[in-house]
Amino acid sequence: MQFKRVAAATCGHSLDLFFSMTKLRLTILILVQMLVCTSLSAVNVGKMYRSIMTENGPLYFIMPQEMPKSKGSKAKKELLFDVTCHSQGDSLAITSTLYSATPYNEATATIMVPGEEPLRPSVEVIFSDVLKKGYNNRIKFTLHREQFMKLFNSPQSFVLDFGQGNTFSYSSSKWAKEKDLMNQIMTMIEINSKR
Repeated sequence: MQFKRVAAATCGHSLDLFFSMTKLRLTILILVQMLVCTSLSAVNVGKMYRSIMTENGPLYFIMPQEMPKSKGSKAKKELLFDVTCHSQGDSLAITSTLYSATPYNEATATIMVPGEEPLRPSVEVIFSDVLKKGYNNRIKFTLHREQFMKLFNSPQSFVLDFGQGNTFSYSSSKWAKEKDLMNQIMTMIEINSKR
């Protein structure tokens, strides 16, 4: 009889210990997942864009972003681009700084998204400046908001070709992060536009 009580007490203690360990493991697992998610979304999206109130409502400016040179590109450096959009408008102005080896005189852009027809927006060369080694070119083109979002919703990076061998695209390892960041920025802009 006493043996049964000891066995039952031992069994009950073992079950308590098992459930305590399971709770501890579950708590640790949840904490690890929270840390991973926090580190992945540690970018403060609010600092990635600015808004300016105009007569026609807010104007949004996405801070300069970098787009790496494609493999084999003749560009001297990565492309720097910023985006301006009006809350009421359906188009975005993309202004880029292109560092090229030769004078930029193409005034064309082709944007290739895998599985889609290429986009060929009209390009305005704002200025070209001679540097010690190469040229600094400021270029502007416009895309519809829907076209812009299609670029950043593609499973693979789009390729931006300014001609003369100046091509840019994100590596597959950086694409998911860049795509997610731009989608978060555009979502915040859309939410703020509806206020």
